Amino acid sequence: SRGPSRWLGRFTRRPLFRRNRTGLSLIQYPGRLTSRPGSAAMRTPSMRRTMQQHHLGWVVKDIERAQGQFARDGHVAISEVIADAIQRVGVQFFRDVTGAFVWEIVAPLDSVESSPLAARLRRGGGLDHVCYELDAADGSLEDVLAKETARGAHVIVPPIHATAFGRQIAFVSRRSGQVVEFVEARRPGVSI
Repeated sequence: SRGPSRWLGRFTRRPLFRRNRTGLSLIQYPGRLTSRPGSAAMRTPSMRRTMQQHHLGWVVKDIERAQGQFARDGHVAISEVIADAIQRVGVQFFRDVTGAFVWEIVAPLDSVESSPLAARLRRGGGLDHVCYELDAADGSLEDVLAKETARGAHVIVPPIHATAFGRQIAFVSRRSGQVVEFVEARRPGVSI
């Protein structure tokens, strides 16, 4: 009888697996990819993006308590607490202990009940959103929102001025449930 390796061999003409000390390891993808998945060579022009991840948003009830927790975890504050009266939240930015991420702690300015964060805090707070900073090549914030809604996302916060950045931001909820914030391209001399 023919085993699976013989059947797979008809399509690849090479063994798919190599035996090593820990067992078997994959040495070839069927179809023989010549580039790693996700590499620039594998992306189509529509997949290439110029926007970069700006920060991860973390929702809390008490910003002072969260400051202590983030500091104990080795994160370094890179801003003071910034009160945003337009959005009715206070925010503070921290650099991750690895230096790879920026975290934004977001807390209500006044009472939790009157905050736009009330529903998120009722679910326990925590990781809330990922934020991408646009580049000039991405077009305007409105252009990006139009592309997102064409893919089925819902705009949950239309473009609004953010005190922390001194520029416009917007939030969308994607069909997967992800909440994504977009912030306009940074002007020269702006640090966050």
